[in-house]
Amino acid sequence: MKTDSELASRLQALGGRLRRGDGVDHVKVAELRLAVAQGRLQIEPEVIANRMLESVREMLRSRH
Repeated sequence: MKTDSELASRLQALGGRLRRGDGVDHVKVAELRLAVAQGRLQIEPEVIANRMLESVREMLRSRH
Protein backbone atom coordinates (compact mmCIF):
# COMPACT_ATOMS: atom_id res chain seq x y z
CA MET A 1 0.00 0.00 0.00
CA LYS A 2 1.29 3.44 -0.88
CA THR A 3 1.89 6.07 1.75
CA ASP A 4 0.15 9.43 1.66
CA SER A 5 3.41 11.09 0.67
CA GLU A 6 3.91 8.68 -2.25
CA LEU A 7 0.37 9.32 -3.46
CA ALA A 8 0.83 13.07 -3.08
CA SER A 9 4.02 12.91 -5.15
CA ARG A 10 2.30 10.93 -7.88
CA LEU A 11 -0.62 13.38 -7.92
CA GLN A 12 1.76 16.33 -8.21
CA ALA A 13 3.57 14.66 -11.10
CA LEU A 14 0.28 13.89 -12.84
CA GLY A 15 -0.89 17.47 -12.31
CA GLY A 16 2.31 18.74 -13.91
CA ARG A 17 1.85 16.46 -16.90
CA LEU A 18 -1.74 17.63 -17.33
CA ARG A 19 -0.73 21.30 -17.13
CA ARG A 20 1.94 20.74 -19.80
CA GLY A 21 -0.53 18.84 -21.96
CA ASP A 22 1.57 15.67 -22.01
CA GLY A 23 -0.38 12.81 -23.49
CA VAL A 24 -3.26 15.00 -24.66
CA ASP A 25 -4.38 14.58 -28.26
CA HIS A 26 -5.35 18.19 -28.96
CA VAL A 27 -6.77 17.37 -32.38
CA LYS A 28 -9.06 14.74 -30.86
CA VAL A 29 -10.14 17.17 -28.13
CA ALA A 30 -11.00 19.78 -30.76
CA GLU A 31 -12.95 17.20 -32.78
CA LEU A 32 -14.91 16.15 -29.71
CA ARG A 33 -15.69 19.75 -28.77
CA LEU A 34 -16.96 20.42 -32.28
CA ALA A 35 -19.09 17.25 -32.26
CA VAL A 36 -20.64 18.27 -28.93
CA ALA A 37 -21.30 21.81 -30.14
CA GLN A 38 -22.94 20.47 -33.32
CA GLY A 39 -24.98 17.89 -31.45
CA ARG A 40 -23.30 15.01 -33.28
CA LEU A 41 -21.90 13.32 -30.18
CA GLN A 42 -24.31 10.98 -28.48
CA ILE A 43 -23.51 10.64 -24.78
CA GLU A 44 -24.52 7.31 -23.27
CA PRO A 45 -24.19 7.63 -19.47
CA GLU A 46 -24.73 3.90 -18.90
CA VAL A 47 -21.91 2.97 -21.26
CA ILE A 48 -19.59 5.50 -19.63
CA ALA A 49 -20.49 4.29 -16.13
CA ASN A 50 -19.99 0.64 -17.07
CA ARG A 51 -16.58 1.35 -18.60
CA MET A 52 -15.53 3.34 -15.53
CA LEU A 53 -16.60 0.50 -13.25
CA GLU A 54 -14.70 -2.04 -15.35
CA SER A 55 -11.62 0.17 -15.22
CA VAL A 56 -11.82 0.30 -11.42
CA ARG A 57 -12.30 -3.48 -11.27
CA GLU A 58 -9.19 -3.99 -13.40
CA MET A 59 -7.17 -1.65 -11.17
CA LEU A 60 -8.33 -3.51 -8.07
CA ARG A 61 -7.49 -6.90 -9.61
CA SER A 62 -4.01 -5.70 -10.55
CA ARG A 63 -3.31 -4.68 -6.93
CA HIS A 64 -3.50 -8.29 -5.74
